[in-house]
Amino acid sequence: MFFPYDSAALTPQAQVQLEPLGRALQERALRAHRFLIGGHTDAAGEPGYNRKLSLARARAVRAHLIEVYGIAPERLLTYGWGQSRPKDPVRPLSGLNRRVEVALVAPQAWLSPEHQRTLMGTPARWLAKETACSDQGLYDPRRLAVLDLDDFAAAPTALPCQSW
Repeated sequence: MFFPYDSAALTPQAQVQLEPLGRALQERALRAHRFLIGGHTDAAGEPGYNRKLSLARARAVRAHLIEVYGIAPERLLTYGWGQSRPKDPVRPLSGLNRRVEVALVAPQAWLSPEHQRTLMGTPARWLAKETACSDQGLYDPRRLAVLDLDDFAAAPTALPCQSW
């Protein structure tokens, strides 16, 4: 969903766009899973301000999903990327860049033996960071190209137990 310039307020249109997501997150099949809500901005303004604005956008979506659809807060992680990951890099001031995107953060138990073997080939710095999260069972599946879940076209997600 997209946001007006310099705003983190959910528009009526954004609330309508959130309905299918909210309903899906209520489904039994998804109840045990966590999701990353990532906020973004266009390139207007200072990077520090845009980072805060993008986080406010992600938090607004999270709050809406919790309040309207009763989604458990611990299932929804937020992060603000500011202007660093534009959807339309050719037009950095485009409204397409003012958005929030949602991605699945899968527990390691989801990984097939093949994917687990792929993880063993992960660069040491990533593996060390993942080990710090092992007690929480979190793993960002976007590190494995075969899963192709990177709808942010971004680097791996920093999990709550990590500091990159």
